[in-house]
Amino acid sequence: MKSTLCRLAKATKASKKTGPGVRDESVQLLRSTLYETPYKTTLHMDKESWKKHEIINRAWGIHQSRKQKEIKNLYDKQFQAMQEACEELRLTSENLFNAAMTGSKSRRFPIQTRIPTETPPRAVN
Repeated sequence: MKSTLCRLAKATKASKKTGPGVRDESVQLLRSTLYETPYKTTLHMDKESWKKHEIINRAWGIHQSRKQKEIKNLYDKQFQAMQEACEELRLTSENLFNAAMTGSKSRRFPIQTRIPTETPPRAVN
């Protein structure tokens, strides 16, 4: 990366010179620096360290999948609670249930009742 930056600095200094060849070289260098794909470095480990690394990665994957399952179960419980609440509302009052279920799906908070985002000045003149 350092060598790329050095070449970039040299190319920008050279771009002050006139001529089509110098400018094309500078643009090409900028493009290659901005859009080059980063390369991955591989870990150099002995067999024992590599096994430990693999075990830790597998354990982390299991942990992440369990975490995702817990989140999914939480959403399922919330959805079930909402369904039960809607059913209770329907059994209590059909009119309230219909009023709650009908209406615009894209309801927005009224602009008139929004809280101002700008704060007042700290000192009054």
